[in-house]
Amino acid sequence: LKPCCAQRKEAIMGIKLDPETNTYTVSYAKRHPITRQPVNLRRKGFKSIAEARRALNQMVVEVEDKLREVLVPKWPSLLDNCLSNLTARGLSSRTIENYGLCARAHTLPDWEAKVIDCITPQEIRQLVGQKVGMKSISSQQNLVKILRCMFDFAIEQGYLKSNPVPQFRFKIVEKVKRVLTEEQVKTLLLRAKIFGSEWYPHWAL
Repeated sequence: LKPCCAQRKEAIMGIKLDPETNTYTVSYAKRHPITRQPVNLRRKGFKSIAEARRALNQMVVEVEDKLREVLVPKWPSLLDNCLSNLTARGLSSRTIENYGLCARAHTLPDWEAKVIDCITPQEIRQLVGQKVGMKSISSQQNLVKILRCMFDFAIEQGYLKSNPVPQFRFKIVEKVKRVLTEEQVKTLLLRAKIFGSEWYPHWAL
């Protein structure tokens, strides 16, 4: 059977009917506007024109994503490139290793498929809260510092215009003051004993 007018129109758009199998083959191709490199996708075996149309729409999105990644990488790619670049900045191998372990442990697989210019300040706040929100202030500060470093690198490479890492306000808990010296302890116990303090047995213990 010959395809109807609507089907012939779809064939121009990248959907073709295979008369032998009576199934549709979908193809979509586009060149990158700067590099001029083509990206092609082709899938076959769709039993209805409706399935083929849905597949074409999905392929258009996939091709656009692939073209976009040429200029703006996904998070894992940025992470690897930034870690390689940190050596040139004079950071020790141990520091770079710690950066990598921390970043991968807390951002993957959550950001596995994220293009970096789609990561918002709100997403970063949620990530920090979920991953290290219940840990020490220093752990939270460390993750924020590493994320800010990664996005600063993205700005240097021309991928981003501004750093999406928001400002965080961490509640600093006062550290316990240092204990008394041996001489100060002796003075405290002597005075407490002289004045008959009821706390003397506890302090002495």
